[in-house]
Amino acid sequence: MGPAVLDIGGDVGALVATMPSSAVGTELFVRPTDDPTTTVHTGVWERADAGHGVAAAVFLELRHGTYHVLDEHGAVVSTVEVHGGSVATVDLRD
Repeated sequence: MGPAVLDIGGDVGALVATMPSSAVGTELFVRPTDDPTTTVHTGVWERADAGHGVAAAVFLELRHGTYHVLDEHGAVVSTVEVHGGSVATVDLRD
């Protein structure tokens, strides 16, 4: 997978979740903590990191706020704060 193009600024940020290699080809979901009815998902793909492959899910445009990262069953596995104009990260490798 090639590089991601981010459109961030103002109250829009991004999230990069580093995943175990076994997650490539699956999807990852996030949900704003203040709106349990909204869920956003993206694919997990192998991406280049310093010349090495790493499994990652990239959420390109998320509004500023706190998000729950969900597993395939909808259970919360992490919570992350996304700030406008920046890229938040979370490491979900075992």
